[in-house]
Amino acid sequence: MNTEKLIEETQINQAVDGLCHKLATLEQAVHDFKAQAMADGDRPVYLPEPEFKALSATQQRQLAIESLCHLWHNDSQRPMPKTGLLSLSPASIAAAQQLNASKQAFKLHIKTMRQQFAQHKSIKNNGKLATLLDHLLAQAGLRDGPLKHAMQALNIQRLNLQRCYCQLRILPEHLESVSWTWANCHSEVQKISVGDAIDLCQALPDNHPTKPGALQILASMPVTEALAYKKDKNRQLRANISFYQNQLLQRKAVTVSGILLTGDDSLPRSRWPEESTQTRLTRLDQKIHSSALIPALHLYQYKALAKQKTEP
Repeated sequence: MNTEKLIEETQINQAVDGLCHKLATLEQAVHDFKAQAMADGDRPVYLPEPEFKALSATQQRQLAIESLCHLWHNDSQRPMPKTGLLSLSPASIAAAQQLNASKQAFKLHIKTMRQQFAQHKSIKNNGKLATLLDHLLAQAGLRDGPLKHAMQALNIQRLNLQRCYCQLRILPEHLESVSWTWANCHSEVQKISVGDAIDLCQALPDNHPTKPGALQILASMPVTEALAYKKDKNRQLRANISFYQNQLLQRKAVTVSGILLTGDDSLPRSRWPEESTQTRLTRLDQKIHSSALIPALHLYQYKALAKQKTEP
């Protein structure tokens, strides 16, 4: 074995071993936070969504803590609260801060891994973590080694990276109010050529049911015609908070990614928005047809062009 290959195998071995260690540290931080938060007893909790109103305060608190602690995909499909307020003791706030530090260290390690092995053309560096690790182990000839077995024991393919990265939101002290709001639904519309659309269609799997028909539609269109690629963005939950700092009332808007934590002994005034299904139509949305030309590719025609094609 040449020196370069040996160095590469050593780097991969160290990277994957380091990942296992970071994940174990993260899981321990989750365990410590959960135990400390549960020990807080009857400190107040508020889950604003209607489906959780019937639960007792103890059940709401347990569910709120559980929603903050899962790192794995929720196989049980048990509904989890999108947000809420949870009062924690100083010791629990400290455990939450330690959990955030462990999440950040885990995220940084994976980012470093992706950058370190970005030069390997055989490695799908922008894919799922389990795929990346499998490629790395194959590259180093370690598919059947102890690290592979350690990863299988960790069941890493079920790891929810979004939850592993997501920081717990700790609100400022002396809260006065919290008001949740849904950011307007909106879409991102990008103009692309028919040629680019054909490239997108060619990238679909050969067994995709709409691929032949989509290619036929695009082939019949002038290559100079512009199409609209429309991607809907999910609604985003935000919270407008007010709190006292140096005896002055401050206001701040924060993005919500789960239960909001507070070290105050009592919860502030709060307001949950009424559910709305309305979406915002941008000027670009109004220029394209409501029905997709090729739904599988999110491709739409511009109204002016479509009108010209139907005129005698």
